[in-house]
Amino acid sequence: MLGNAQFSRRCRIRRLLALLITFAGVAGVFVKPAFSQAPPLRFQLTPQQISSPTAPFLTDRQLREEYWFSRRGLEFGVPPGAYNTAITDMDLMEASQAELAPSSVFGPHVSPTGVKPRWKFIGPQPMLNALSNFGGAILGATFNATGRISAIAADPTTPGRLFVGAANGGVWMSSDGGSTFKPISDALPSQAIGAIVLDPVNSSPPTIYVGTGEAHNSVDSYYGRGIFRSDDLGATWTELSPGTFDHVAFAQLAIDTSQNPPILFAATGAALGASRADANFIATDQTKNGVWKSTDGGISWAQYPEATFGCGLLPNPSTTPCPAADVKFDPQSSSDVYVAIRFDNVHISHDGGNTFRAACFTNDTPCSFPSAHNQMDRQTLAVGPPTPGAPLVCSGGTQPCGTLYAILGAPNFSTYVGFLKSIDGGATWTVANVPSVTFATNPPLTIDGTRPGNTSQEFYDQTLLVSPADPATVFFGGIGFYASADSGANWTFLPQKGGIHADQHALALDGDGDTIYVGNDGGVFKFSLKGVSANGTTFTALNDTLGVGQIQGIGPHPTSDNTLLAGFQDNGTDLYKGNIAWTQPETGDGGFALFDHSDPRFAYHTFEGGGTTVRLGESTDGGSTWLHFFLSDPLGFAFYPPLANDPAVAQRVFLGGHFVQVLDFATLTVTLHSPQDLTGGCTTDACALQDLEFAPSDHRIAWALSQQSDVTPFKLFNTTQANLDSGATWNDVTGNLPFDTASTQATGIALDPNNSRKAYLSVSGFTSVTGIGHIFKTTDFGKTWTRADGAKSHSPLPDVPVLRVLVDRRDSSGQTLYAATDVGVFQSINGGKTWAAFNLRVIPAVPVFDIQQNDNGVIYVGTHGRGAYQLIPQQRKKRQAPAVVATDGEESRTPVTVR
Repeated sequence: MLGNAQFSRRCRIRRLLALLITFAGVAGVFVKPAFSQAPPLRFQLTPQQISSPTAPFLTDRQLREEYWFSRRGLEFGVPPGAYNTAITDMDLMEASQAELAPSSVFGPHVSPTGVKPRWKFIGPQPMLNALSNFGGAILGATFNATGRISAIAADPTTPGRLFVGAANGGVWMSSDGGSTFKPISDALPSQAIGAIVLDPVNSSPPTIYVGTGEAHNSVDSYYGRGIFRSDDLGATWTELSPGTFDHVAFAQLAIDTSQNPPILFAATGAALGASRADANFIATDQTKNGVWKSTDGGISWAQYPEATFGCGLLPNPSTTPCPAADVKFDPQSSSDVYVAIRFDNVHISHDGGNTFRAACFTNDTPCSFPSAHNQMDRQTLAVGPPTPGAPLVCSGGTQPCGTLYAILGAPNFSTYVGFLKSIDGGATWTVANVPSVTFATNPPLTIDGTRPGNTSQEFYDQTLLVSPADPATVFFGGIGFYASADSGANWTFLPQKGGIHADQHALALDGDGDTIYVGNDGGVFKFSLKGVSANGTTFTALNDTLGVGQIQGIGPHPTSDNTLLAGFQDNGTDLYKGNIAWTQPETGDGGFALFDHSDPRFAYHTFEGGGTTVRLGESTDGGSTWLHFFLSDPLGFAFYPPLANDPAVAQRVFLGGHFVQVLDFATLTVTLHSPQDLTGGCTTDACALQDLEFAPSDHRIAWALSQQSDVTPFKLFNTTQANLDSGATWNDVTGNLPFDTASTQATGIALDPNNSRKAYLSVSGFTSVTGIGHIFKTTDFGKTWTRADGAKSHSPLPDVPVLRVLVDRRDSSGQTLYAATDVGVFQSINGGKTWAAFNLRVIPAVPVFDIQQNDNGVIYVGTHGRGAYQLIPQQRKKRQAPAVVATDGEESRTPVTVR
């Protein structure tokens, strides 16, 4: 062990050398701050023909979307009702298991102690002292954060009562202006929330309408299971028009409460998917894209056909409408309805949605803009009170129209085309300015705006709100957050003093008429209209009781049950030290995170990658502070590059791109473990490694798993030379798998801690489409494989993507397994022959991206929407640490009890 003085000196030297690490003779380079979301799927058009509408077409995938969608295997098809069926199967399992007594030492819902275990939520609630990070510019005050908030609805009849929808964490209600929240939708079959609207007119308390499935176009925007209504503030829920909105994601719901039952409109669009390392395709049923209307309070719905707006997606444009990005009623006149159609235009109806006409933003004939599809991407609308002097052209010419604003995203999927205003119901338009701000960084950094090269992501960050008291006061959220008092002629960047997260998604005005709520990637915030000035405003974070963190990967401390690291979507790498509130020592997108097994003073994590360079963090004080290193791979890294720590050698770490690099943090050197490309052979990051694992019982043994991409099957390799720093040989065992690896996507490799020859491969996708199971087992180091998902048994795993497998180290027979899936956790006590639901009525139906176990046997899961859970009670065992003994020039391993 290093003495304190020597250890401190090493830290100082390390700081001097941190940016000097090289790989293969190429110096590390600084990487500019990455977006919190990768750009969306790209579309192109066929040549426009007068006789038929042009049709955007999917042509390529982008980094983050590619990573998670493929990790979930959704590109191979999603059968109708897939998640419905899986969750129903899980619910039936839970119900049948509730009455079962233990049938073995690891019986249903029974721990090795013979006591029924339970999941304990351990946070983060909230993430403490998060940084206001706007594209890499760090501003002012810190704040307490949580996961992404995608929708907000405030009750206009009861100040302080609001409902927020988390991207994958359900609906939460507050009755005290956001000081405290409670979850109210845990019983729903989907916790992915896209839209919320209230009817406070025809019922008291207000009726809540929730669209499940989040159409914010990120890789982890999951699709949902329909629209649900609650008449009792979330105590009970009713699905509306069951089956209609299966495989759908919602961009917006709009409600006309002047009718009873109310009239509802829904804007539906694409939802994608995700896993620990991150890949994708569109997962929704695209035939259900577009705009829907209900005239009976949501009991039944009618979809507007593609011909209504003239925009459809190839290869079947007539049956595949373009996604809808927004829909709004004019609050002064419910007969005036405005719809935004992605890749197309804004459409206007003055007869309650019976007919629509396209907007012309250049006010000319024929229209100069837009004159074709794909001249804009996502659009967002807002309608405020009428502008004084506006013509009487709405409500049949009897009253002025509300002031209509539109912000138009550019087809580059980054910046914006323009910000416009209409005071006559969309008949004519006035061009204003798109907000942006430039920070005095080196070099200067500009976010949002119209200039190519700005840091912006219009496909993901858009929200608008007009003051109901002043039609000239408007708020816009992109990456930044802005206010204008003159209809967009001038803008003020509001977070000048920090105190709020980047990436805005939702805005709502409280019933007090002064408080505005903001939802973004860091949770919920509020500010006062009266407090807005040229110097911005002061934000109050409302996240202390919201536990909706979106975990990518978790890394438990090897021996401390109350210490854990986790990487979060756009919320950094956070540290758990036994309190439900976690610290956030690292900002940005967090990925893999782990403690050094031999010396947990050291810890490591990856930031988002993609491309040929990745930033890696190393801590020398147990995760409290971090140094950064930049490493390269000539062919590229996955969006979240995998890390693995040598279980027997301190400060020795594997990093995977196309090749495996050995990072020796003790000597600050990097070597190429092998000259072999361990992927399927593509020349980009699309097929890079997604998982690396050492055998816990033998550090000579390791496995490497690459991603499947369009034309490249995934590859699976293992080695018995993981202890070498260079010149190692890896064995390609892909051909031994009993299925075509081009037909599905694997998600991880899990090793038996007590048997280095046994491993489990987890597989995503849906068996009903691919014909391939979800878990495969080898007991002979990859020579042969058998299916281990309970197929053909009386209790198989539901047909749903499996994201990780854990072999319970407490069971020396290796028969106790846990599967982390898109809908929660499952357990097997017989090596995968049969499975039981294991959410234990605590974890909602959310994706579990990671599951890990420390040396004490304590199990943790990281969910992508509801934070982390720890399984208790646990059986305590003396830690068995591997010892390395030299024998005739080779290593053998002897267990050594660590007391």
